[in-house]
Amino acid sequence: MGYVMNPSTRRRSLSYEMLLWIFLLVVAPLLIISFYFYSTITSGLKDLEREQTLLKNHAGQGMFERQGNTLLGVAITNGSWEDNRQALLRDDRQWLHDFIGVIPTVIPGIDFVAEADLEGNIIIESGEITQLQGKLQYPVILEKFQQSKEFAGIVNTSRGMAVIAVAKVSDNTGVANPVGLIIFGRLLNEDSLKDIRDVLQADVALLSDNGQFLTSSESISKSHLSEYLQQINLNDSAAIFETEQVDEGSKAKSATAFHDMSGQAIGVLYIESLSEASSQAATGLARMSLYAAIIMIFLLFIVTYLIQRRIIMPLRHFSVTLGQIATGQQVDSIPKGVMRAEAKIVEAIQQIMQWNQVLEQTVEKRTAAIRNLLNHAGQGFLSFGPDTRIHEEYSTECTRIFKADIAGQSFVTLLHPIPNEDQELTRSILTDFFNETDSLTQEMIVSLLPEEVIILQQTIAITYRIINETHSDHTQSIMIILTDITENRRLEEQMEKERQFLRMVVKVVIDPQEFQSQLLAYEDFHLELLNKVMSSSSNTHNRMLEIFRYVHTFKGNFAQMNMIHIVPKLHDIESNLAQLIQSMSTDPNSIDIQSQAIDYVRSIPWPSLLVEDITVLAEILGKHYLMNQTTDQIVIERSKILALENQIQSLFTGEEGQKLLDDIRNWRYTSFHLLFKQYPDYVQRMAESRGLAIRPIIIEGGDLLVDPEIYKEFAKSLVHIFRNVIVHGIETMEERIDAGKDEYGNVRCDIICNESSIIMTIQDDGRGLDIDKIRSKAIQLGIINEAIASTMDQQAIADLIFEDQLSTKDETDELSGRGIGLAAVRHVVNQMDGNIRVTTSTNSGTSFIIHLPIQQQGGR
Repeated sequence: MGYVMNPSTRRRSLSYEMLLWIFLLVVAPLLIISFYFYSTITSGLKDLEREQTLLKNHAGQGMFERQGNTLLGVAITNGSWEDNRQALLRDDRQWLHDFIGVIPTVIPGIDFVAEADLEGNIIIESGEITQLQGKLQYPVILEKFQQSKEFAGIVNTSRGMAVIAVAKVSDNTGVANPVGLIIFGRLLNEDSLKDIRDVLQADVALLSDNGQFLTSSESISKSHLSEYLQQINLNDSAAIFETEQVDEGSKAKSATAFHDMSGQAIGVLYIESLSEASSQAATGLARMSLYAAIIMIFLLFIVTYLIQRRIIMPLRHFSVTLGQIATGQQVDSIPKGVMRAEAKIVEAIQQIMQWNQVLEQTVEKRTAAIRNLLNHAGQGFLSFGPDTRIHEEYSTECTRIFKADIAGQSFVTLLHPIPNEDQELTRSILTDFFNETDSLTQEMIVSLLPEEVIILQQTIAITYRIINETHSDHTQSIMIILTDITENRRLEEQMEKERQFLRMVVKVVIDPQEFQSQLLAYEDFHLELLNKVMSSSSNTHNRMLEIFRYVHTFKGNFAQMNMIHIVPKLHDIESNLAQLIQSMSTDPNSIDIQSQAIDYVRSIPWPSLLVEDITVLAEILGKHYLMNQTTDQIVIERSKILALENQIQSLFTGEEGQKLLDDIRNWRYTSFHLLFKQYPDYVQRMAESRGLAIRPIIIEGGDLLVDPEIYKEFAKSLVHIFRNVIVHGIETMEERIDAGKDEYGNVRCDIICNESSIIMTIQDDGRGLDIDKIRSKAIQLGIINEAIASTMDQQAIADLIFEDQLSTKDETDELSGRGIGLAAVRHVVNQMDGNIRVTTSTNSGTSFIIHLPIQQQGGR
């Protein structure tokens, strides 16, 4: 007899099976995935906490070392002290004790000081540090001193761990060869740790090998650090990390070796910080997982009930009905469950479709909201792939910036519409980026792309973001963020213009006599000298050349006064005159060109060129200043003073008359070197504007009293030599380093005065003159021919730089390129019956040597 299953048993079996399958196929995978994500996230949080804590530890070590930088300035100041250097040379221990040994008692923050000779023998020591007595017991200091004369670091002393700074003992300028080294030190204490604690927002403790213990918190014990110290002594590179649960969250602890300046571990550095965020995140994840599990179980029973009620039961009735029909039983009526079975399934499908439509609408709304946010962010957002074609999705700000629909256009072409080197470079960088697979290398390549460009007269800042999500048929894109900073740049330019105004005003205020002198000289030029030149018997070419020299000199002199409006105007006049002079040189017989040149000079509104600068000064200083700036002084006409000197000479003889003349001339005269006092600041500014680094100009000698009026034009003309030094002589910092030179250039002026003459030498340590280029330019301009050039030595070629219109620069700017400056200097020197010559050496520098006779008004 066959086995027949009880219907109730069959129903329970089906229900249990459904529950089992739902659990295995839905609940269990979700629980496993949840557990996996929980474990991964908590593990990642712990790794992140470990990395942050160890970074704080490394930062703490660095902050200890950087404390030495504050001492380094004091060490350098006391090391670059000529008296200190002399005392060390003559072994004057009393002086060293009085001025160096007392430093720990007079300068806060310095606990000990020592000074040693170059062999490491301690000459003077204050602070009771055993290692700095007798012989310097830190070999690493002497080793580092051979490589760098100024450095700082950490050492272990007989009084505990300390930060030291070491500097060379040299002269006041720091140029002389060192004769010893000076060491300043500050002992590490708990105040040092508290400063670091405040910066790192973490408690800090330090335990040295000799037992010194420092801590910023009483909760950290020495015994606890001793355990770490034993582990680190076994493995210097060990980095210890631990976490501890506390009431406020979790506490992260890390310990690493604490190294001295030789790289040797001298203790353990311990960092302890409270991490509420990671603890709260882990607790939140655990709570969320628990809630998710409860909800999942509840949903499991609800789903099981609905399946049982809406699907299994109707199918069961349907199965019973089919069984009845199959056995031939009469079915009077079909159960309602059977009638509803298909309809419910269809209804469920329709409900799912409706939910899907709602979901799509929600996603579309969210996408529109994000797009609306980006469109109103005030920035342009776009992206592209390896083909550099802009994707369809971009913000409306991009349309405003580019004034066009940019979808599908090349980003490289949009950035650089005109084919040039920049376009090719950008395309090459992007090609290298998309061909590279290493993420770090990609970031480095992206950093080479332009960060600021001009697009349709707009200044646009560009930010690049690498997108690793898939898009179309490629796996990586670059998102571009465009920011219009045109207004920012305009404001910056306006601020710089106002700074230039202030520089001009300050220059006029501190040197009003020079300002008035320049104004009078310019007025004399356009009221008298210009008419004399134009009406002279010289040919038009020479007259234009002489006017050109005046304009060139005035441009340089006004540039020294920082007069920002007239200088570019004079530069434009120079350019026009240069073209006319060149045209006359090419066709010297052309009457039209000569007439054009004369008409041009006469059409220039010379007086009005100064109006804007004078207006600015009047607005800032007031009109009364410009008209009455010498009201506190007694102003006497120079002609009256000269007449008085002549009268004294005619009425007095002997010592009495000479004394009166000396008194008057000492009042009226000035030291020769003071005629050039404006050049150090002017040359420094000019070097900075061209990105060059130079030390302050040294002017030595020239104490002879002279009549400033006699040498005024000569002093002004030297602007061309100093400008030549900066433009042609001094190299960039990179070029100087490559040439084995100090990165800072040196310019000096030496003046020697004897009974009858003045010898002035202006020299630099730059690249020297390019003799071959001077020869080539001279031949090109027709100054010499190739036959003559072949017979000239290097000195003769070098002297050609004083010829009119000869310049080795291919382009002109507001500083150089006219080839007229040095010719103007020679012209002035020759008028004073002097002479000028130049000497040069490749990669060693150039010297301008000027001989002038001593001239005084009315004799002396």
